[in-house]
Amino acid sequence: MISNLEKFFTGCLHLSSPWEVTNVKMDEGQTRVDIRVRNNGKFEFFCPECKGRCQGYDKKEREWQHSDLFDMECHIHCAVDRMKCRECGKVFMIDVPWAEKGSGFTLLFEAKGIELMRDMPVKAAGSFLKTEPHKLWRILDRFVEGRMKHQNLAGLTRFYVDETACRRGHKVPGASGTTWREGREHRILIEL
Repeated sequence: MISNLEKFFTGCLHLSSPWEVTNVKMDEGQTRVDIRVRNNGKFEFFCPECKGRCQGYDKKEREWQHSDLFDMECHIHCAVDRMKCRECGKVFMIDVPWAEKGSGFTLLFEAKGIELMRDMPVKAAGSFLKTEPHKLWRILDRFVEGRMKHQNLAGLTRFYVDETACRRGHKVPGASGTTWREGREHRILIEL
């Protein structure tokens, strides 16, 4: 039976059926909160390859670091379903609504990390978020790659980054480049 506390955290995490919080634990030192999430099994999945119906194959235990909760480190745990397509036989892990595929962090954690990395060095952001800088670099790489997919860089002839302004603490929205179109120079900003 789900208690009011689990219902509260289900709402805080913006989970909807089939996902629900089933357990919330705080460690004895009151420095960490662990939230257990499960799906109630009332869902139907289709293969991303052939669109055939899928059946449950097995579950894989996963953990994601979430944003701190009252200055306590917070982690989400879930045994995530792997499905097998009845048509093509492909086995795949279902997506969870709180994290990107393959990430060990929740979407909220990653968004906070990106915001911090806009204003401070990655190492300082890692200290603040209690995670290793190389993990934040991976988050930043994925973010920039996703944003660059939507940039039209056709005709880009030069690319500038003002490192001196960054070191002086100036807020730089991204990088700038120069394109030549119709015989004229056009300055573009790539907002990150």
